[in-house]
Amino acid sequence: MGILIDGKWTDEQLPEETGKQGDFRRVDSRFRDVITADGSTLVRFDVAYFSLFKCNRNRIADFPNLANYMRELYQVPGVAETVKPRYYVINYYSIAQANPNGIIPKGTPIDLGQPHDRARLAA
Repeated sequence: MGILIDGKWTDEQLPEETGKQGDFRRVDSRFRDVITADGSTLVRFDVAYFSLFKCNRNRIADFPNLANYMRELYQVPGVAETVKPRYYVINYYSIAQANPNGIIPKGTPIDLGQPHDRARLAA
């Protein structure tokens, strides 16, 4: 299976130094942006797309494997500094067309700091 680089699929494989499948702790710098984008999109889904825009009948949190993947991505060093769930809530709920009453929920509906169980997949 290839990988996506700069918006194009290639036959290139993940570098060996990335470790086991799902081990994002030692990621080549060109993949850091992909991981950050993946993580922030998953986070935005529950805090805005699902609740505000009514995009689906289920949240990411309702799918254990996706929820664990989201938490794992968020916990990669350097990602949490760029993914701010509370900012997504404030910014998306400030869109007048989507939220005409201007009510912004207090808090964030997900806890990304709780442990994930993705280590079970490495075996």
